[in-house]
Amino acid sequence: MSSKPGAEEKDIEQHTAELSQSSFKIVLNTSGHAQEIDRTFKLLSVCALAITIDNGWIAGSGALVVALYNGGGPGVLYELLFSTFFYLIIGTCTSELASAIPSSAGVYHWAAVTAGPKYGRICSFYAGVWNMLA
Repeated sequence: MSSKPGAEEKDIEQHTAELSQSSFKIVLNTSGHAQEIDRTFKLLSVCALAITIDNGWIAGSGALVVALYNGGGPGVLYELLFSTFFYLIIGTCTSELASAIPSSAGVYHWAAVTAGPKYGRICSFYAGVWNMLA
């Protein structure tokens, strides 16, 4: 035992952190992939991710004037609700693909794997082209 009252709590927290980190490495290695990049988010990386995600609102604001002229306020509201619903479906499917086929290649690799050996190359090519143009 140590003479400081908070030393045991700190030792327990450190031990718990080490256990969770080692169990994460075990889980990662059972999937057959070695960890190549440090998986810690710092303030700068979180802010960069937030700016990247929120950039869609800036792009959508240009279409707001057209939507107001064509459908008014209810049209904009319904458009927001429908697009949110469909983007949730797209996000769910993308997260399932990312967890099932972890790859840094992303969309074109998923297209090659899911299309099969016969159509995989052509689907991968067009997925990469459309992803580049998007």
